Amino acid sequence: MKSIVLLGATGMIGQRILMEGLSRGHRVTAVTRETSRTGEHRQNLDYRVGDIFKPETIAAAAVDHDVVVSAYGPGPGDAHLVLKAAHSLVDAMTRVEPIRLIVVNGAGSLEVKPGLQLVDTPDFPPALPPSDIADLRPYRQPRSAPCARAPAILPSMRGS
Repeated sequence: MKSIVLLGATGMIGQRILMEGLSRGHRVTAVTRETSRTGEHRQNLDYRVGDIFKPETIAAAAVDHDVVVSAYGPGPGDAHLVLKAAHSLVDAMTRVEPIRLIVVNGAGSLEVKPGLQLVDTPDFPPALPPSDIADLRPYRQPRSAPCARAPAILPSMRGS
């Protein structure tokens, strides 16, 4: 059984990740800013108060876990918060033992060839959600940091 720290567990994608982790028998610790939106409690599911913008809370939650999964998504018009969250996650990961970081983000962050993200291609649609166009360079830092293996950046599948 793996132990997962999940950020954004109350969102649409986060709820799906949470249910998938539990269905596979993993232990999931959902980190939320408040516990009023946490829903029912289940076996292998814990809730912990924390904030993606406070790296010390994420690092504390990650102790004795195998992976941190971020399904964080900002509200409409808050695309700059994706970068702020990325920097905070990188900071948090440097505070704990080597641990895997998986970030679920928009498809715009996908690298279509070395050094070129989908968002920077001429055919990328201009009217996509902010998280689809977020610059994820901060996540590339952990590759050389002593804390981590290379993070996985996964596109979310909106509407599916």
